[in-house]
Amino acid sequence: MPQNVSRAVGRHFLQIPGPTPLPDRVLRAMDTPIIDHRGPEFAKLAKRCLDSIKTIFKTSSPVIIYTATAPAPGKRRWSTRCHRATAC
Repeated sequence: MPQNVSRAVGRHFLQIPGPTPLPDRVLRAMDTPIIDHRGPEFAKLAKRCLDSIKTIFKTSSPVIIYTATAPAPGKRRWSTRCHRATAC
């Protein structure tokens, strides 16, 4: 197996289900540096997203996004607490 695998030079294509041509604006967006998930810029972005997602769920209450890997330790506890909080 070769140590150095080279990529083809030229226009990049999205390979799923692909190949699909990517617009220049998408390629430029992919080339921007990522933001620190613990920094102020991310905090502003997250707040804007969470405020906007209320529209999708048609609520004025806070929306909580809970992420975890399986088996999601404590998931049952969170589900029970959320259910009890909304059932009252």
